[in-house]
Amino acid sequence: MRLLVVRAEGILCPLPNPAAEKISRGGVEHYTSGGVSGWRKSGDTEGYSARSAWSFDKRRAAFAVDTCGGCGERGTSGSSAQRAALLLADGPPIAKVTPISLSQGGPLAFRGEALSHIYPSNALLELTIDASGAAVDVASSDGAGGTTAAARTGAHTWSLAGPAFIGAGYQAGEDPLATLPQKRAVVVAESGESALLQEMGADTVLDRQEGGRIATGLSSTQPLA
Repeated sequence: MRLLVVRAEGILCPLPNPAAEKISRGGVEHYTSGGVSGWRKSGDTEGYSARSAWSFDKRRAAFAVDTCGGCGERGTSGSSAQRAALLLADGPPIAKVTPISLSQGGPLAFRGEALSHIYPSNALLELTIDASGAAVDVASSDGAGGTTAAARTGAHTWSLAGPAFIGAGYQAGEDPLATLPQKRAVVVAESGESALLQEMGADTVLDRQEGGRIATGLSSTQPLA
């Protein structure tokens, strides 16, 4: 399986979601969180690990550095400081979730790949929003993933009550950052052909699973910010 990488400070750093993320000539990576664009620059040497992350649309920026040299290359999509920078740039979760009532019409299913937080490889993900829209389940080939309560907070958006992939399933307690309050959501494209899983300050892009129901009848709404 091919892994897209970028050289940062002499060490190869994998992209957590190689299907959608982009790298500029200067090594700055473009990513999204809740469908909102952001940028990040990461670095690892034998002595330190660092990341800056910012979003013009969210008007937020963060910089973090630690002395865990090279940790960002070990299959966790970044050292603790690098992942904390994404959470800080993403901002706090919504204080109060207000569900809305919309006809669901059956489960929605999506599939994609993301960098495993357990092994230095990609994991195949299958995400399902149940027919009632009250739960989201993520199955992962690396044993991570689980089921969490959800609330439909927009025509395209389901806010998640807890972790669905990172911090769920196998070795769920190994990442203390997964226990922090943060924005977690699933944002489905208006076409119903793709979805974004927002966790740990960044999105994983998933495509509609073959044979799954298309999310028809979704009206336009703003992405979760």
